[in-house]
Amino acid sequence: MDFMGGGQLLDYLAKGKMSPNICRYYFKDMLKGLHHMHSLNIYHLDLTPGNMLLDSKGNLKISDFGTSKKELRAIYKNSDTLGPYIAPESSFCLPEHEPLLDLFSAAVILFNMMTGSSPFSLASNGDNNYKRLIQFRNDEFWAQFE
Repeated sequence: MDFMGGGQLLDYLAKGKMSPNICRYYFKDMLKGLHHMHSLNIYHLDLTPGNMLLDSKGNLKISDFGTSKKELRAIYKNSDTLGPYIAPESSFCLPEHEPLLDLFSAAVILFNMMTGSSPFSLASNGDNNYKRLIQFRNDEFWAQFE
């Protein structure tokens, strides 16, 4: 295993939004990693900025594969507070749609990198920002990040 001396992406997000070039660079690394994993039928299902590690050259690597799919499904079904990175469909998703769950998480991480904040605190109808987004009330949703 490589030493990841650059820390977690979470550490950099704590400083606020990132430049568009940095966002593209990290997001591209993330998508390349997801593509490789998915080509091997491996689905992370718990992507967060804390699971994104950086090496000393700034290359992003996906980490923390410790939670199994079976354990995650139990967590999804028994929790009302999954946080902003977990897709709301996680508890009833068909296995063939699991790559989309990782893409949802990646998109939320990209949003966080570009704006310096999460789009919602919880991906559920109980969160007003999430409701605005799924109801296509885009003007209201985006206005708060300007």
